[in-house]
Amino acid sequence: MADEAKAELDALEAKLKSNLENDFKRYEPIIRFAVESNIVEYYYYNRGRGLYNVPRNNMIKEAIKLLQNPDRYRRVLNGEPAA
Repeated sequence: MADEAKAELDALEAKLKSNLENDFKRYEPIIRFAVESNIVEYYYYNRGRGLYNVPRNNMIKEAIKLLQNPDRYRRVLNGEPAA
């Protein structure tokens, strides 16, 4: 019985280890961003973190595109539907 439990435990550990490796690969960009952001904040404080995060923020990128397109910007301000 103990041998069966050990075998099941070993199989479960192997499965969890492979899931951990897959999860790391899957979430690597998010993990990398978090680690890099924290390193920047550690050395350059909040200003450095802001300077690092702004170019990588999709909402800010979209806002910049909107501001660079006067027609689209006017439509948004007037509540008109997107073209």
